[in-house]
Amino acid sequence: MRKNTFTTVVLTGLTFSQLLAQSNVAIADSLYQYGNHTKAIAYYQKDSLSHRGLLGIAKAYSALGYPQKAIDFYERSLSKDSTSDKANYELGKLYYRISKMKKAFKTLLKLTKTQPQNPNIPYYLGLCVYKENKPAAIQFFINAYKLDPKHLGSIISLARHYVFMAEFKQAEEIIHKGLQIYPRLPKLLNLAAQNYYRKGDYKKAIDYFIKLEQQETLTTSTIEKLADAYMQLQQYNKAIDYFTQLTQIQPNNSKNYFLLGQLFQKIQEYDKALENYKQSLAIKKVSLAPEYTSIAELYQQQKNYKKALDYYKLLAAENPNSPFVHYQIAAVADKYYKDPKLRIRYYEQALSKIDSNFTYLEQSAQKRIKALEKEAQQESDKQR
Repeated sequence: MRKNTFTTVVLTGLTFSQLLAQSNVAIADSLYQYGNHTKAIAYYQKDSLSHRGLLGIAKAYSALGYPQKAIDFYERSLSKDSTSDKANYELGKLYYRISKMKKAFKTLLKLTKTQPQNPNIPYYLGLCVYKENKPAAIQFFINAYKLDPKHLGSIISLARHYVFMAEFKQAEEIIHKGLQIYPRLPKLLNLAAQNYYRKGDYKKAIDYFIKLEQQETLTTSTIEKLADAYMQLQQYNKAIDYFTQLTQIQPNNSKNYFLLGQLFQKIQEYDKALENYKQSLAIKKVSLAPEYTSIAELYQQQKNYKKALDYYKLLAAENPNSPFVHYQIAAVADKYYKDPKLRIRYYEQALSKIDSNFTYLEQSAQKRIKALEKEAQQESDKQR
């Protein structure tokens, strides 16, 4: 056995400790590849004096979501080998990730000499300087695109900039090129829709918004624009459909009800117009406590339903007769509590505050109570 070990050392020119270090790194690489990053770090640390070991620890910490620790080890690895393109590239990206733009730019700029054909380098350089120097950033994105016409990051960055700056022709050209390569990509479809919408070409904007809807990737903002586009084209019934969706998403937004009132008025459905105008007015009364409303909605967006519930209750104390506040309390309680019977009680309390002028809220609460009653019955059956 000793003879074999000696022979191996002689043939490879490596010491036993070097062979062992290589073995540890190989095990660590395998663990990293399969997502076991914490164990990978333990094996990389057995060779933590080498550039390769430090590099491994850094990339594992980055994968675990500890950018500062990853940065520390990338910097240590570069103290062993300052010319490592891989370490400089990953370090530059991490500096960008934690918004240290000057350090990121300086680190990545070194790679323009050693990696002149890598489109990611000018792309990240563009990201680093975009806020401070947009013309320079755009030139970096263009350089990345020239190096690789399929480079998605530079395509989207250029398109987003052109749309934002209302440079509609340039935006249309780059978006069209992107869609030829990535025809179903939601980000590009959305940028195409936004570009045509801002340009006032509502028909083309609708075409792209509908493609997003077919992929179930419409956001609240895009639904608002889709509804408005239909309204601008005087397709009032379709506009009503999408503004109605918005009232379900944003029950405290008076603007949606006001616009629905206008739309129903245009098609001479005056009862529905009046109902929506009244709902818009009722919500505006809630806005007498804008801070409570904003804080509650913010916590709700963050899915911190306990705190959202606290602030909606404070809002209810100032607006005890508002059906919208009481409905919102029930809706948030529905998400926060697990007990279906308790959630039913919240909706029943809300119903006691909702009068006949607010049929949508009444119907929504009743529908949810029926679903929760069924859920409670199923739980009861399981316990028997």
